[in-house]
Amino acid sequence: MQFRLNVSGLIALRNRIAMYPRWKIFVACAFLYSWIPVGIFWFFNIKASEPPGLALVAFSMVSPALAVLTVDKLLKPRSLFATYQIDFRTNGWFFLAWLGPVFIAILTMGIGLLFPGVSFSSGMEGMFARSETTLSPGEIILLREQTALMSLYRYFLSTLSALFAGVTFNAFAAFGEELGWRGLLHHEFRKLGFWKSAGVVGLVWGLWHVPLVLLGRHFPSYPFSGILMIVIWTILLSPVIAYVRDKAKSVLAAAVLHGTLNASAGLGTMLLTGGNELTVGITGIAGFIAIIIVNGCIWFARRFEQKKPKKRK
Repeated sequence: MQFRLNVSGLIALRNRIAMYPRWKIFVACAFLYSWIPVGIFWFFNIKASEPPGLALVAFSMVSPALAVLTVDKLLKPRSLFATYQIDFRTNGWFFLAWLGPVFIAILTMGIGLLFPGVSFSSGMEGMFARSETTLSPGEIILLREQTALMSLYRYFLSTLSALFAGVTFNAFAAFGEELGWRGLLHHEFRKLGFWKSAGVVGLVWGLWHVPLVLLGRHFPSYPFSGILMIVIWTILLSPVIAYVRDKAKSVLAAAVLHGTLNASAGLGTMLLTGGNELTVGITGIAGFIAIIIVNGCIWFARRFEQKKPKKRK
């Protein structure tokens, strides 16, 4: 009898949850799956650079996908492949999603050079200074030895490494996020129009990052200022990923762009010295300006597409 009552209660709870919009249930689940474990780690002062923290960061990246699957179980199931365009057929936009982040990183570096106190450093002193918060002294010494007399060559190798990681391991990990952001949320908010939809998705995406910022994953030297920075960054970046995702007609292209951007982020600061996490780098002000420039190109491209006469069938 007790078992039946419990089952009835669960069914009633499920039916009550099903009354809410799909996107609200997704956001609640995505935040729940990420915020609670990250909050526990933050309470015990476990940093993102420590092995348990790295494992938690990896889990957090798949939590939006887990939230999508949860919503699919709670509500009327959808064809995930068709609804959220999980399409493995590649096209030219996949190629742009792969190479574009490297261009953004290099553009970010060029913009960073315009900032006061920032200069070019072929010895990668800036990279070493920024690595002090994430690497041990021994690892930094080893890194200095490996980069001696071959900094530009290493920059080239780092670019190739970022491209490889971006389309393989990083893309797989980023898909865990993108199935939620550019999959479910993009689908649910598309009626708002391109820019508003991308902005709302970017805001949710940024707020989802808050616990990771406090854990030291982003802006380890500026955790509280970093919260505002990461939200601005995700709002600015969201239209870029959404545009490529729409053009490629696949959420996998979004995963490739997201993964390659993560892998190539260091290219924006590797040859710079000076500045800090808030000013230079892909998530700093220099990165904001670079992404705004890309958004400007998207705005003009969309204007041209809208004015272009449609072909008669």
